[in-house]
Amino acid sequence: MPRLSQWSFETSSSLGVSGTNVGIEYSRIYLNDPSRAPFMFDYKATTFGISIGPKSSQKLTVNGSSEKMDSDGLVFMMDNFRAKELARSDFEGFCMFDEGTLTFKGFGVSALLLWVGIPMSKIPFEAANSPVGLGVSQLVIPGLGIWGKVVDLAIESSNLLPRSIFEQGAKAIIVMAGQSASSKRSFSVAGGIGIVSSSKNGEVNLYVKTSEDPNPVDRTTVHESVPIPADILFDFDKSDLKQTWQTEVALWTIARRIQLVSPPVVYVLGFTDSIGDYGYNLRLSKARAETIRRWFVNFGIVKSKKIVSEGYSWLHPIDVNSTIEGRAKNRRVEILF
Repeated sequence: MPRLSQWSFETSSSLGVSGTNVGIEYSRIYLNDPSRAPFMFDYKATTFGISIGPKSSQKLTVNGSSEKMDSDGLVFMMDNFRAKELARSDFEGFCMFDEGTLTFKGFGVSALLLWVGIPMSKIPFEAANSPVGLGVSQLVIPGLGIWGKVVDLAIESSNLLPRSIFEQGAKAIIVMAGQSASSKRSFSVAGGIGIVSSSKNGEVNLYVKTSEDPNPVDRTTVHESVPIPADILFDFDKSDLKQTWQTEVALWTIARRIQLVSPPVVYVLGFTDSIGDYGYNLRLSKARAETIRRWFVNFGIVKSKKIVSEGYSWLHPIDVNSTIEGRAKNRRVEILF
């Protein structure tokens, strides 16, 4: 029986192109490790499956999902994995997955069971054509709430890959479900074999390259970057500015410097620690950055059109999130000019 891991699922993105029965898929999975530090990995896979629907016979289908779509997931350690908890390196190696998707008018829901950390010696490449039951419906799917029902349906409907392979080789299984998009209206089931091509700490530029970042920082115009600990500016879980002398000193010191330099643009960037989910922290970091932006405008330090605010949730940490001190450093507002 797989054991629930302390790793947590954050979000995912994918892009797949398939023909009648065979296709390719590129996906990115965002997780948090047990210390709540962000982590991600990519995998590329060859897929095998069938599709049923009014457009299921079309030659080419494009489907996928983005980080902004609603999704949920759980991480489990397999029976044969003897360590107490997963390490980041345990996600590397080959992967295999079982997926079910239902789409209507371009949008729908999908569920995915992804086995990771499989050594090459355990991969029989004929596995995707073996219609043997998975037998994983005993997983604690209720932990996913409404998405658990989608996963359960996918398990009962697909059954493409033999369970024995994963028990012998995989270190972990990630159970995911969420919104998806497709170029056709159908119900499809698929299995796939791939490889985890990269695994990185979450501080690499992930979301900031997507539409989550409408105002990317032009580093060529930045001469100074001044971080201010959020604990000086805000109370816990708040975006209203503190009314303390430390707050005033911190802001007016930077304000005088900005007036002296007279930069063409000022950026106010908000960051949080890794406690809590990405979406909530994104809203909090944006709100805090906007509070500081309004302060500079209201006091006539910078004209409104020359100052930009943006929030990045728990991305781009400057210290570890596994200690109290590290999290305190990561909770900050950076002023760039």
